Amino acid sequence: MKKVGKPLTGKQYLAKFSRSARWRLGSGEAAEAIGDYREMVYQEGRDETRLLEELGDPVQAAWMLTEVREYKRWRRVFAVLLCCALFCAEWSFAGLPFYGEVVHYGLYMETKFLQFLLPAALAVTLAVLWFRREGSKSGPVPRRLVLALALTALAGAAVLVQAWRCFDMTWDIMFDNGHGIRTYEFAAVMELVIDVGFIAPLAGVAGLLLARCYDRRWIALFVLGLAVSVLCLMCQELIFSVNPLCGPGERAEIRVYLFRWLVPVGAVGLIGTGVALK
Repeated sequence: MKKVGKPLTGKQYLAKFSRSARWRLGSGEAAEAIGDYREMVYQEGRDETRLLEELGDPVQAAWMLTEVREYKRWRRVFAVLLCCALFCAEWSFAGLPFYGEVVHYGLYMETKFLQFLLPAALAVTLAVLWFRREGSKSGPVPRRLVLALALTALAGAAVLVQAWRCFDMTWDIMFDNGHGIRTYEFAAVMELVIDVGFIAPLAGVAGLLLARCYDRRWIALFVLGLAVSVLCLMCQELIFSVNPLCGPGERAEIRVYLFRWLVPVGAVGLIGTGVALK
């Protein structure tokens, strides 16, 4: 005899079913399934204490509606996108990735840049194409999404401003014995760069989940989060590789070189965000 679990209220049953259905079916198909089950749950004369007996377990009910092949495809896409976001977050937080000890970077900063630029570009392209094809949207752009994008863009802008300023400030205080310490101002700027570079892709992961479960336009947060993270990684890798004792002229040249990368990457990130919102 099949064992029936603890009785659920109609609200509890729909909540469990909705969470599972949104993840397994995506926002569009899940909305239709949730509407159908809402009618069944609140059908006139329905005894809530017998919901599990009559409609089955809510998670299993969502599973029965799942097209297995499509769901496996989604899991693979999600795994790739998640790994790319966590790769950027880990690099920003811990520095060079785990293979940094064995990879020969040569003399070119571009070698480092491309190691996080290419995965991020592929992840953004995959995310936009997948959700434009498989996702769904309804109504105006969610206000919470607008707020999240504004905060992420503001954080990215703050990083760019501080990256420009840091080449005009004193980096180290040197002592007579040849040793030195970082100035508080420079340390604060680099802490901002590292923190934003770590948090932005994690915010992107939240956008990825919300795009799957509610509205595909949330993928714009994933796109912008990765773009901001890449900007932070560029600043972090180049500035930390500069000799703090170099003169003003050399610093000015390095700043121009850095922003020749930052400006087009930031512009592409904004364009990708706009495309994801359509």
